[in-house]
Amino acid sequence: MGFTLAEIGAAVRAEVSAMRPGAAAAMLFFCFLAALSFAPPALARDVPPAAQPEMRHLLTYIERSGCRFYRNGVWYDDTRAVRAHVESKLNHFVKKGLINSTEDFIRWSASKSEISGEPYMVRCGKGPPRPLAQWLSEELDRYRKENR
Repeated sequence: MGFTLAEIGAAVRAEVSAMRPGAAAAMLFFCFLAALSFAPPALARDVPPAAQPEMRHLLTYIERSGCRFYRNGVWYDDTRAVRAHVESKLNHFVKKGLINSTEDFIRWSASKSEISGEPYMVRCGKGPPRPLAQWLSEELDRYRKENR
């Protein structure tokens, strides 16, 4: 037996209204984070349709790589967080009208920090660190050849 969205919302509101204010806020924040974790990855609506599969592939490639990523002096192991960061930059630059191709995505969203100007780096296994933009460009070339 399923519940409607309205029934679930009413049950949550009833539970939240019975809680202490701090606990209610914490629970709502937790529910928000849980809902985000179930949401499918989405690209900004204004991304050129022809580039969407390529960008989606590169974002998934980052997430599934198992590599470490360098940004602003820190190495990160959480590939989901790296993907989310790059994707948020993509959405930011789409709104500015700067993303017209997958190459633009790499250039604006995955090449360097807007804060420090330092290039993003990636290190897979025991290999040397490489510029993230180069790593993604090579994967984009491979993906295009495979999907002609």
